[in-house]
Amino acid sequence: MIMRQWSGRVRTADAGACLEYLRANVSRAFAAAEGNLGHQFLVRSIEHGLTEIVAISWWASWGAVASFAGPKPKLARHFPEADQYLVDQAETAEHYNVMHNDGAVVNGAVLL
Repeated sequence: MIMRQWSGRVRTADAGACLEYLRANVSRAFAAAEGNLGHQFLVRSIEHGLTEIVAISWWASWGAVASFAGPKPKLARHFPEADQYLVDQAETAEHYNVMHNDGAVVNGAVLL
């Protein structure tokens, strides 16, 4: 299993609208990609009126990552409409091999 991580920063006042955009569009792209095992959006307030949004996605294989990210999976997949909210964003995505999964359950759903 592969975990993929991307982050961007938005003005705190735009964080809710950006998350709605991500849920409506990026979540759909994750779900449509073969081998996607799920995703989460993490949010935290940072300094100077900014909020960081981190997208974590879970993949069955490197081939599955490429089905979402394209031929250069280390590059972040760009959603141009999100630019209206993003102050800056990572140009690359970080990837990790998942070596242990305890199968934690939250609200009846098994976490990866």
